[in-house]
Amino acid sequence: MFLTLILLTLAGGILTFYDLEKNGNLSLRKIRLTIWFFLPLCFILTNALASSYFTQFSALSISSVPYTEFIWKFVFSIMALVLLIQPVSYLIFITQTDKTEGYQTATLIAFFLAVSLVLFAIPKWGANILSSVLDHATRFEWRDEAKCGKLKIKREDERYFGFNSDKYTLYFSNPGYWGFYELNCDKDKYNNDTFRLTPVDIEIRKSWFGKDSVR
Repeated sequence: MFLTLILLTLAGGILTFYDLEKNGNLSLRKIRLTIWFFLPLCFILTNALASSYFTQFSALSISSVPYTEFIWKFVFSIMALVLLIQPVSYLIFITQTDKTEGYQTATLIAFFLAVSLVLFAIPKWGANILSSVLDHATRFEWRDEAKCGKLKIKREDERYFGFNSDKYTLYFSNPGYWGFYELNCDKDKYNNDTFRLTPVDIEIRKSWFGKDSVR
């Protein structure tokens, strides 16, 4: 559903600019220059926000996990681009083309409905999308076990960043929750090794449609 929304939003933006280009719209050059000016700024901002959110969630620098960083920032940027393009392209369509003459009221209603859908979908589904990204990235890049002396833990719904370390970052994901723990290895001279688990951030996995199943 969300992929369809992204594709429709991008297709709508492309068709809007194609229509303006085909009809020789005089404002298109200014609009294009403005967009090309703001896109690099948006890219820098979304990258910074993506890194900041990941650090808040995990207490881990995202630069330590390059594949996770790439996937996380790419999807985060696409989500931000959809939030930007959808209302902007629709406003350009309303104000710059002649396709809406005589239908201003209906067009404005459609505009507000479309914007409302995007503003509803991104916050509600955004966390689910990002957790799905983390599911994929951590399965590929992170380890499936953690060791502390003679102790070893290995669980199907967990991934661990670190190797034979005194501290791991643990990512877990199941149908009800997802999030991060800090996993510390405590050792003593008697070989009484223990793991100490400290929650960093735990999120409820929201349902895509309807009410959440977990309270």
